[in-house]
Amino acid sequence: MKALIGSRPELNDWVTFIPDFGFIQAGDTLSVSVSLKPTPEMKGHLSKFLLPETEAQQGVFQVPLQVTVPDQTLPIPFKLRFQPTTTDLHLSPTMLDFGRVPLNESAGVYLTITNPSLLPQLFSFGSKLPLGLRISPNSGYGQVLPGESLQLLVQFQPPISGLQYFGLTCRTLAGRLFKAEGKCEGLELDVTLSHNSIKFPATEVNDTNSASVILQNKGSKLQLFEFGVPAGCFVQVTPRVGCLKANSSLRLQLDFAPPLALMQQEAGATAVAAAGSQQAGNSGAADGAAAGAALAPSTAVGGGAQPAQQQQPNQPGIHDANAKAQDTSSSSHWFWFREWLLPCYTRPAGPQDDLAALGFGQDAGAITDSSRANNAEANSTTNTHSEASPSIYPSGSPGGSDGVNVLHLAVTTCAVAPELHLVSPALPKPPGKNYFVLDFGALPVGERVTRQLELANKGTSGEALCEM
Repeated sequence: MKALIGSRPELNDWVTFIPDFGFIQAGDTLSVSVSLKPTPEMKGHLSKFLLPETEAQQGVFQVPLQVTVPDQTLPIPFKLRFQPTTTDLHLSPTMLDFGRVPLNESAGVYLTITNPSLLPQLFSFGSKLPLGLRISPNSGYGQVLPGESLQLLVQFQPPISGLQYFGLTCRTLAGRLFKAEGKCEGLELDVTLSHNSIKFPATEVNDTNSASVILQNKGSKLQLFEFGVPAGCFVQVTPRVGCLKANSSLRLQLDFAPPLALMQQEAGATAVAAAGSQQAGNSGAADGAAAGAALAPSTAVGGGAQPAQQQQPNQPGIHDANAKAQDTSSSSHWFWFREWLLPCYTRPAGPQDDLAALGFGQDAGAITDSSRANNAEANSTTNTHSEASPSIYPSGSPGGSDGVNVLHLAVTTCAVAPELHLVSPALPKPPGKNYFVLDFGALPVGERVTRQLELANKGTSGEALCEM
């Protein structure tokens, strides 16, 4: 028996039947391959086959066809139904401007990929990216679902100084190419940091962890520097303001000292949030009984207290997206995690600068003794700002200052609940310090004097005690 696959002349440019006819033996079957290659012109030529559009279906074609058998009076009808969709990807922005970036730092810009198609699409930026460029996550490989927008972080560390341009090409499995461009001005600064990332270990409240970086002046001019410390980070930079002689370096110490008030404040905020959530859940359950819906309770955690050192208000450049605080039934499981970005503003010292008024000594590289005392007194306060701490800017802010360069120091902090507690005796602490002082007083020579300390372990595991 012979079978003819009937097609329409309107479909010749897009639909192909292979084979378009065949002979079928008794009790046998005939397999036909249908090839469809939609193009943008299809909608105009086949508009009469478009189904009415609804919210559930848009742009659906339905073409009636038939299979003709010469020895059979009635043909076999069937319908060819398809819904073409675009293979475009939208990149935003198409020009990635990283601004002015020091050579030993990297800047990041978010690139948004939007899929307007009705099908998921796989994309890749390739394995050979421009020198100094990184794309995360997954190094620029991924899949974007229909109607979805993905954000990729594009980071660039300029390999050379000066203005530079580069291109990015996004490829899809459909063979499409989508391009974006980037530009950056690399800066070779005289003042550099030995490293621009510090990760403090988990620090118990009322304790201190320290780290250090080296600030180096490779130029031939005197350089002033000032660190901006975000509010609520409990990080102290010493010295925060200073002056570097030509071809010299200075060690900076960073101290992270979360106070006990942070844990108490977080616990209070969690309790208030839990009480509000419980009340909202009760009212939601009552409303849900009447409307047939249930409301899920939610929790919220508040922020931290103000630190001791002079600090700046939170700015968009401060990375606080990963902020996390947790409070469970056991206080030893509490922790407080934050990521911060500390800017370091530098500029050459000019003839108009009065170093003595700024608190710098004649040796230019150290703060004078009187200024150190003022800073120590300022750091022992708990106000948000200190008037005693000097600034290299007349207004106390680098905004609008000429010749100002900015270095960045990423700091990761984590505060945890203490497991070891001093029960007795009640010992004093020096002002601004997080350690106890055990004073033996006057001792007779040749006699042994002992003092008893009672410690309590509120953790879940044993703690080893050793001499420091």
